[in-house]
Amino acid sequence: MLEALLDSFSGAVIVCEPGGRVEYANQAAEQQLCLDLQGHRLGLAGTGNGLRFKRAVRALRDAPDQPQGLELQIGGRPCIFQVSFLDGKQRWLRLVSCSALVAGTDPLALAAQQYRFTPAETDVASYLLQGKSANDIAAIRRSSRETVRSQIKSLLQKTGTRRQAALITLLGGY
Repeated sequence: MLEALLDSFSGAVIVCEPGGRVEYANQAAEQQLCLDLQGHRLGLAGTGNGLRFKRAVRALRDAPDQPQGLELQIGGRPCIFQVSFLDGKQRWLRLVSCSALVAGTDPLALAAQQYRFTPAETDVASYLLQGKSANDIAAIRRSSRETVRSQIKSLLQKTGTRRQAALITLLGGY
């Protein structure tokens, strides 16, 4: 299920352990980087990639809620990623290609375009990514809690996720 969800992204998404060993790379990552990344180590000790990877993981552990930027040389090309923890126990890292971020495009706008969010749904998604509850969002937007819950249900349906945590994880990867 998670693999199918990650493969639906148009951007490269890589899931790896904090040591750098790739556990999964979506189809876009394989195509864009022209490499079979399964089992590949992104942060080999003693290399420039290894040092940058280690620094990003250390910074992420110091501030887990602050995604880190990371530039790696993969296949002889510079690749820029946004790195964040995929789980609360900090066992897995999510690396998302940042070509859109570098170009100045809002990552949530990309998700909204891909999944065809309404402007209200995009607004609600933005607040969810900030850690706001349905009650908080309703108060901020001056709407009813039921309206916000309905918009969250629509976001879940459009993205194919079943839980709000999965939705936030998905959208946080853009």
